[in-house]
Amino acid sequence: MDDRLSLSLLLLGSERSPSSLKVAVKRVVFSGLADQPAFTAQRQQVLLEAELNARLAHPNVVATYAYHFAPSTTTSQGVEDWLLHMVCELCSFGSLADAIQGRKLWDDQLQVPLLGLVMTILGDVVKGMAYIHRHHVMHRDLKPDNVLLKDTPEGVVAKVADLGLGAVMGPQRTHLSNARAGTPLYMAPEVLRGHFSPAADVYSFGVLAWELLHGCPIWERLHQITQEPRYLQGLEPHPLLFHHDWHPQPSAPATPQAQAATKGLRDLVDGCLQPQPSARPSFQDLEHWLVILAQLQDRGGPNQV
Repeated sequence: MDDRLSLSLLLLGSERSPSSLKVAVKRVVFSGLADQPAFTAQRQQVLLEAELNARLAHPNVVATYAYHFAPSTTTSQGVEDWLLHMVCELCSFGSLADAIQGRKLWDDQLQVPLLGLVMTILGDVVKGMAYIHRHHVMHRDLKPDNVLLKDTPEGVVAKVADLGLGAVMGPQRTHLSNARAGTPLYMAPEVLRGHFSPAADVYSFGVLAWELLHGCPIWERLHQITQEPRYLQGLEPHPLLFHHDWHPQPSAPATPQAQAATKGLRDLVDGCLQPQPSARPSFQDLEHWLVILAQLQDRGGPNQV
């Protein structure tokens, strides 16, 4: 019997503590033949997310408070059911992908991004990813679905989530070979050739930043410019995919500060999407870049989604 499809569920709960902390409980169910190497590898991969998240602690990385991993049932045919429960920080505003598709970060009337909020979210993601990279961990599947938004008294906070494809790379290593992992439209060109380094996470961030700057998912843009399968399947990037000149002109003039910040964000995106990994900035570089851009523009109110 072949391995059966894994099932991942997110449940809401409350940790039994004096503070009544609200949490999200991720439940992963999967089955397979106990003596099959592929099933053993699957168990190790599922457990990796829990182990990585549990030892990472940063305000811009979703916290994992506890996890439990154990077999549930075994049939007479040797098929095992395993359960992984992860008790995670609850981010009540959902994913960044939901916010982009719901156009909560875009001004439809003026045809411009909500620049202050976009800058805040990008800054949060960069801080979280810089922390992850400092701990020699690569995300390998950074995209809006894997960034969660949390409401706090200070405003919306973005947090990097889902390290299920993450990989630990020792400080002396520069890349992983034969490491094709991630979501095709967010993959760097070299990842399609099986070569992964921290710069590939930067490329994925560039795609994410492009989406925030243009107010739509990258797949929506792709379907507007091509129907060729090799592009739609993410086998190679379309040469016009990341151009910045396809939105109508804003219906109201932007302030000089907003114009300068928007141009700076476009330059940031272009830098992250460079074909050569060595030409891309690091997340530490991006932290400094975004601080400078934030000083160029007027945030114009609280951060709200």
